[in-house]
Amino acid sequence: MKALFLDESGDQNLLVIDPQYPIFVLGGVILDKDYAKGELTARMNLQEKAVWHGRHNSAYRRYYT
Repeated sequence: MKALFLDESGDQNLLVIDPQYPIFVLGGVILDKDYAKGELTARMNLQEKAVWHGRHNSAYRRYYT
């Protein structure tokens, strides 16, 4: 089974383009679910602790740990 992770950045209003910020980006990755639940979760948790020192409530951790 696969897991799909998507993230967006920028202005999502495609009907009225903001000339000061006319950027919208959608990125994604498809991973094997066993990898996402195992090794990737462990690495993401280590990265989160290094950056946020345990003060950040990760959405990733809520879904895959």
